[in-house]
Amino acid sequence: MVLLGFLRLGKIVVPRSWQNTIIWSGLRGAISVMLALGLDTLPISHAKEIVAVTFGLVFFSILFQGLSVRFLIKRFGLWSNGD
Repeated sequence: MVLLGFLRLGKIVVPRSWQNTIIWSGLRGAISVMLALGLDTLPISHAKEIVAVTFGLVFFSILFQGLSVRFLIKRFGLWSNGD
């Protein structure tokens, strides 16, 4: 993953488990929605269907990834009960 190089901040090394969690929880979708909404200005016959499918996929991605972040944090042992 190319983005992992950005997670090395000088002498500070971010552990792999934190890197994976940061990348997983980076809920994407803004660019996809923006590009799909831009299709209305082009002469494409199925633009409305593409926009609807894009919104559905982004919604599913946010729902699935957002709800699974807690499990991922516990799985990597990053969860702290404040002990």
